[in-house]
Amino acid sequence: MSPHKVNEWDLFLMENNMCDAICVTEHWLPLGVADTYCSSGWHVASNFSRTRNKRGGTMILSRNHEYEVLGKIVELSVEVDCEVAAIKKQGLTLISVYRSPVGDFNVCFNMNSNNVLDRNAEVLLEVFQSYGLKQTIYEPTRNNNCIDNIFVRG
Repeated sequence: MSPHKVNEWDLFLMENNMCDAICVTEHWLPLGVADTYCSSGWHVASNFSRTRNKRGGTMILSRNHEYEVLGKIVELSVEVDCEVAAIKKQGLTLISVYRSPVGDFNVCFNMNSNNVLDRNAEVLLEVFQSYGLKQTIYEPTRNNNCIDNIFVRG
């Protein structure tokens, strides 16, 4: 991360003092250094960093240590195809998922512009629904595909 981006990152974290958690995708941070980029009282609660490829990654930042890492969900991560960070915090389940545009649709999930799910997407959505999570984005976010998703429970 460039020094300019580090300054922007610090400013963003300082300005978001009303949040208890922040989900970040495509953080581009190598394994083991994500914590060094947290300041202003934030720390990494859950993280996936790539080990074989550049860029990508996903993490969830928390202001305090009152959370549970959802390891069974994080373990679903496959570099480039389906990168996952997940915690349960104050009765809220937060899962941050990133799939690279060159990732394998068969490993992660995809919904095209016709709202047609492939079978793997259906299975993953069923897992999310078993945790009481609901999809919030139904429109294409990249070309004709909905690959940037937010699921909430509340």
